[in-house]
Amino acid sequence: MTTGGTAPTEVRIELVPLSADNGVLAGTVINETAGGAPLAGATIAVLPDGPSFASGPDGAYIGYVPPGTYTVEASAPGFAAASAPGVAIVVGETTTVDFALADIAPPEISGTTDHPSTSDPVGPYAIATTIMDASGLAEAQLRYRVAGEAFTEAPLAPQGQDRYAAAIPGQPYGSRIEYYVYARDPGGHSAVDPPGAPAELYAFRVAPEVVLFDDAVEAGAPGWAHGVVTPGFADQWHVSTARNHTPGGLHSWKCGDSGSGTYASLLDAGLTTPEIELSEQSRLVFWHWIDAETSSAYPGQAYDGGLIEISTDGASWTQVTPLGGYSHVCRTGSNPGPFPAGTPLFSGAHDWEEVAVDLAAYAGPARVRFRFGSDGAVSREGWYIDDVVVTGLETASAAPFGEPALSAGRGSLRCAPSLVARGRAALLSYELARPAAARLRIVDPSGRLVRTLAAREPAASAALLWDGRDACGRLVPSGVYWVSLSAPGAGAAPGGVARARVVVLD
Repeated sequence: MTTGGTAPTEVRIELVPLSADNGVLAGTVINETAGGAPLAGATIAVLPDGPSFASGPDGAYIGYVPPGTYTVEASAPGFAAASAPGVAIVVGETTTVDFALADIAPPEISGTTDHPSTSDPVGPYAIATTIMDASGLAEAQLRYRVAGEAFTEAPLAPQGQDRYAAAIPGQPYGSRIEYYVYARDPGGHSAVDPPGAPAELYAFRVAPEVVLFDDAVEAGAPGWAHGVVTPGFADQWHVSTARNHTPGGLHSWKCGDSGSGTYASLLDAGLTTPEIELSEQSRLVFWHWIDAETSSAYPGQAYDGGLIEISTDGASWTQVTPLGGYSHVCRTGSNPGPFPAGTPLFSGAHDWEEVAVDLAAYAGPARVRFRFGSDGAVSREGWYIDDVVVTGLETASAAPFGEPALSAGRGSLRCAPSLVARGRAALLSYELARPAAARLRIVDPSGRLVRTLAAREPAASAALLWDGRDACGRLVPSGVYWVSLSAPGAGAAPGGVARARVVVLD
C-alpha cells in the first residue's frame, strides 16, 4: 500500500476468525401445522440487541453471536411467533435452538370466476379460483345452489400454481345459480369467497338468448331519429343505397353526402335507435363501413370519426366501448370538430366490419346513438351503419324444448328436426300474420350471432334451410342454438315475432 510517498508502506493485518470471539447459534424452523415441513424465510432474532438470521429452503439457520444469555425469537408472516428465553451462547461452541411455528392465517382466495349469465342449459359451467396457504389445504370446495335450495358441495381440483377448478352441471332454462368458494387449511382456519358468503354469493342465470331489436334498414328504418348533437354543427345522416351489408339488401344508414359524396365539415350528427327494452346480458352487434380523415403524422390519431353512445333516460348520453376498443383517438386541429382531444373513435378507411358492444351494465328501456363528428378541414366519404341487432337473455320462462315460442300471436317458428347431427341440415319453417321479408338469426351457446338467413321475397309463410354452418362456412360446434324470427313490416315489434331452439349433436 502506498501512503503519499514514493516508497511503499508495509501494513500487516491479522485476520481473526469470528469463532474466536463468538459462539454459534443454529437450528431449524418447521411448520407445525403442515406436519413439520421446513419453513423457509422465517426471521430468527437474538434479543435484545443481537443479530438476526433467516431460515433457508430447508428451514435451517446458522450464525455467529457474541457470548451472553439471550432470548431467541422466531417469526414469520401468518404464523404465531415462538421464543426461547435464557439461551446461553459460549465462545467456540454451537448452541442449537429449534422452532415449530403454528400457522394462524386462513387461506387466501382470489381470482374466482364471476360466471356471466348464459344461454347454455347443457353446461357444465366451469369455475376456477386461486387459493394460497402456507400450510396447504385440508379442504377446498365449490358450493353452489339452484333456485335457492340447499348448497351442493363439489371438490375443487388442483390445476397447478395455486389454481383450483370445479364445474357446475348444466341447469334448465330459467335457473338462477348461486355459488361461493370454501377453503380450510390443516390448522382449521377457513376462508370463503366472496368474503361475505353465504350471505353474499356469486350468481348467474341460465336463459335463452333472444333478439331484442333487429333492423337491416330495409324497411325505411321506422322509429329511428337523427339530428345535430351540439348546436353550431351539422347533421348528414340519411338512408343510403350507396353501400349495403345485408345479404340481398339495398340500404344502410350513412353520415355524409348522398351517393358516395364526401361528408361536410363541422358535423356533430347523432343517429338514434328506437327505444329498446334491454334485458340481462344485452349485447349490441352491428356492421359498419368507414372512410374518415386520420392524421398521417400521428398514427392512431384522427380528426374525424364516429363513436357509440347509450342513454337510459333519453337525455344524458354515455360513450360505450366496443369489444376490442376503438381504432383511433381524436386529434384536434386549428378548426376542431365536436370531440375533445383523446376521445376514442372509429376512423380511417376499411370495408364492412362487425362490431360488438357489451351492454350488460344497462337494463330497461334504452336508446343507442351512433355519433359522427368532423372538423373544418379534409372530408372523406363517411360512415355507414347496417344490420343493427341487440340481443339479451329471455327474462320470461322459455317454451318447452322443441316447441315454437310465440310473441303476441303474430308469428311462429319451428325447427325440424330439433336435434340434428353436426354437419346435417335443419329446416326452419315460419308463419307470419301477413307477408313480410323475414330473417332468421342463429345465436350460439355463448350468445354470439353466428348466421343470418334471409327470405328471398316477402311471404306469410316459408321455410329456410340451415346447413349447420356459420357465416364463414364453417361447421358450428355442438351445443344449443337459438333461432330468432324477425319480420319488419309484419305488425311485429322490432325485437322479433318468434324463436325456437335447435340442438347440434356430435
